[in-house]
Amino acid sequence: MKPRPASEVPRVALTLEESALALGVSLAHLRRHVLPDLRVIRSGSVRLVPVAELAKWADRAATLAGGSTMPAPTKRPRAAETAGGMAHEEKAS
Repeated sequence: MKPRPASEVPRVALTLEESALALGVSLAHLRRHVLPDLRVIRSGSVRLVPVAELAKWADRAATLAGGSTMPAPTKRPRAAETAGGMAHEEKAS
């Protein structure tokens, strides 16, 4: 089997610099605001961020364009609960 060039090998973890680029933020912003919320891989003095961890963080940090977080799903009452236990009322004759 012929070895593949490094650029073709799927990455499972990124350096801090690559992580900042992937999120579109500065390295300083990543260190200050993002890194405290991430699990990292430490190997000697190298710190790597799993790609899946970046995706999870982005999903958790996402808000609606108006600035609010995603609303919790609302429970819709069942028909029997809204009609006092009956789906419809019958007229007395």
